[in-house]
Amino acid sequence: MLIGVSSLAAAEEIIGSWEPDSVVSIHSPGVATLAPLKTIPHLRLCFHDVEHRIAAVVGGTVRPATQVAAGDRHLRTFLNFLESARPERLLIHCAAGLSRSPAFAILALLWAGASPLQAVHAVKVHLPTAQPNRRVLRLAEKYFSLPGFAELAAEMFTYERGPSGAIGDVLAGAAIIPNHSHPGEIKGDGRGDSNPLRSSL
Repeated sequence: MLIGVSSLAAAEEIIGSWEPDSVVSIHSPGVATLAPLKTIPHLRLCFHDVEHRIAAVVGGTVRPATQVAAGDRHLRTFLNFLESARPERLLIHCAAGLSRSPAFAILALLWAGASPLQAVHAVKVHLPTAQPNRRVLRLAEKYFSLPGFAELAAEMFTYERGPSGAIGDVLAGAAIIPNHSHPGEIKGDGRGDSNPLRSSL
């Protein structure tokens, strides 16, 4: 399986040129995204690029968070989509291609049989500007029973966050991530430490 990661702005062009057989659109509530695609399986997931559920306290009363964070239902819906579509060329896009879509690319690689190290390394190598959403990584840790995965995976990337999510240049094209990384290829994580997922957990 090949996984393409892109921004919303680049998605239509990538669909036309790369011809994925399945597409996942991740967007924030109230924000426009790709119209439903008629000819190939197309999943749309709706949540903000936030990493924690933050409730507001108003006048001593706790009110529900105003932003929708990724949850178990988003993860299960995505994995069920993969089981049904069985994609060979999967495009995942979010607003900027920096946070939510790289995190779901890691999920897809884990689903496809990659080891935790292979999955994270593949995204790091092919999309070095990625800032995979750490809440999604924590959901993956829980679902795939990988204690310590989220923290160790996050150590392999550089994060810059603002109130609306990841800060950085919008991904102009697409990063194409193959599912054939091999642990033996790893020469370090690109940040000068010896993490490589602590011997792949």
